[in-house]
Amino acid sequence: MLAELARQTYADAYAAEMASEHLQHNLVTHLSNQSIVEMFRDDVFLLAMHGETEVGFLQYGVANRNLEALVEGLQVDSHDIEIRRVYVLSSMQSIGLGQVLMRTALNAISDACTLKSLQVLLDVWHTNYGAQRFYQRYGFEKIGERAEYNPGGDKTGSDYIFKLDVLHK
Repeated sequence: MLAELARQTYADAYAAEMASEHLQHNLVTHLSNQSIVEMFRDDVFLLAMHGETEVGFLQYGVANRNLEALVEGLQVDSHDIEIRRVYVLSSMQSIGLGQVLMRTALNAISDACTLKSLQVLLDVWHTNYGAQRFYQRYGFEKIGERAEYNPGGDKTGSDYIFKLDVLHK
């Protein structure tokens, strides 16, 4: 169910601007049933429901240390968090589900933090202006970017890297 929801929301968001073979590659490679099962081993998933129907989710886990290579001066510690996905069905956007998912995740991250502070990192597609505004409302700031390439090696765009410093309550 979660893999199907991920594929549907991803396709809805990027089908208009991504070549179909690149889109299919991402769906099969990164959002397959097996990929989602593997993600459950390490990450937390928050599921948004509308009645009995799954309509969105937020996924987070320990930040990928590879982000350090993308942003000069960024140091990623083992306690830092990366929000990997915030996906909501297009028909259910703009009713506050993303806000509920984000507030719930940030509260859980803050409550679990035993340090003075930590970083929450995420990336967002360069033309996903609505998501960028959404993250900025929570205090995330753009700190860098990562080029994205299709399976043939051609650059298709960039993901912007955003960061939020979370202080322990």
